[in-house]
Amino acid sequence: MIIRKPPALSEPDDLTYLRAMVAPYDRADLAPGSARRAADVAEGGRLRTRILVAATVVAVAAAIGMPLLIRSQARPTTEAAAVSTPPLSPQECRDHNLGVEPSVAPSTEGPVVSSDWYSPAKAGRLVTALRAGLPAGACVFTASSWGELTFPEHLALGVSGGLSGVGSSDAQAGGRVVTSTGDGTVMVSIRRTPDADTCLAGDFDSISTGSDGTRIWQLSSSSTGVDGRWIVLVVTAYRPDGTCLVLRSSDEVSGADQMPVRGGLYATGAPPLSIAQLTSLAKAPGLSVSG
Repeated sequence: MIIRKPPALSEPDDLTYLRAMVAPYDRADLAPGSARRAADVAEGGRLRTRILVAATVVAVAAAIGMPLLIRSQARPTTEAAAVSTPPLSPQECRDHNLGVEPSVAPSTEGPVVSSDWYSPAKAGRLVTALRAGLPAGACVFTASSWGELTFPEHLALGVSGGLSGVGSSDAQAGGRVVTSTGDGTVMVSIRRTPDADTCLAGDFDSISTGSDGTRIWQLSSSSTGVDGRWIVLVVTAYRPDGTCLVLRSSDEVSGADQMPVRGGLYATGAPPLSIAQLTSLAKAPGLSVSG
């Protein structure tokens, strides 16, 4: 087939358009008024209609799809759930504790802070009150990377403990706790504050005041980290004697506490203590800066 140079298109004539695209085009059956000419004109109109419709569909799809794609790509990956691990039962926790040496008491990091309410004897009384306030049958995981719910002998500067609003003058205890309803981390902080406003730090869902003047804030939320998201329950309590308590229960467990040991953090799906149980624990008389 010989390809000839198409003539210049001076007007939107369908036949001229077709002749420019298909050679040879000097055929008798394409003469004006012929049946072939009429068919070609009609086909050219249908072709351009199909092209216009296709272009419109593509444009609409792009207008709708691109924002969705952008939003999908911009969505934080930390919204994904944490890697799950089956929760232990209290009996499995006790079986683990058999033959496992307890961890040593938390060491004092940084310069020791002089306190008129805290001492090694007070630390022992706080541990007793904390353990006694756990639900019946609860098991504290021995040698957990989080600790064993024991308070240090002395307060020290530069210790944070991972609780919102917790400062260097706080006595802190943490550990993995297994109950009949959940398995995860419990953290407790206690300090003396002059008033309720200096006790609370962060958000809360509800607030209540008891007949003895104890004010309690409750928060149910989730915590996001590089390994995913965890259920986090927090109760903050302020008592008229200046006691400020922050209690946290989450379904987060360390890979170092797994059997076998693994890296990273995991979620059991059920915190060991509920909001109601944390609230009850916050009212325990022994968890106080007094006595």
